[in-house]
Amino acid sequence: VEAGFGVVVHGHVFSRLYYSHPFIYILIYLFNSFMYGAAFSVLACAVGIFVSNAFIPLLFPFLVYLFQNSLMTALQHPEFAFDALIRMNRAYISSYLFCLLGALCILVPGILGLVYAGRNDETIG
Repeated sequence: VEAGFGVVVHGHVFSRLYYSHPFIYILIYLFNSFMYGAAFSVLACAVGIFVSNAFIPLLFPFLVYLFQNSLMTALQHPEFAFDALIRMNRAYISSYLFCLLGALCILVPGILGLVYAGRNDETIG
């Protein structure tokens, strides 16, 4: 079955949900995409605080995405690449927990950077 964003077959994340409740599957898929978008945005904001060049915060999340995908592919662990975690349509992602942990790996450094910068500016008590 073609879902428009990949083939959903037995063994994919939430494959049974796709066939029984496709609308809920799409909502989870959208939530996952929005979660990664928010995580990369927080990372860009954190980088933007530390650098004065306006283009570095725009490029940094993209470069992190490319570097991490290349590294995981080179290490022969494509199940941990952001590409696989964002799309959720790879058969080797056995749990949605991988997708959530991948977003947290981006979100936590971004939030820590924002908190660090805020404490230096004395805007966070």
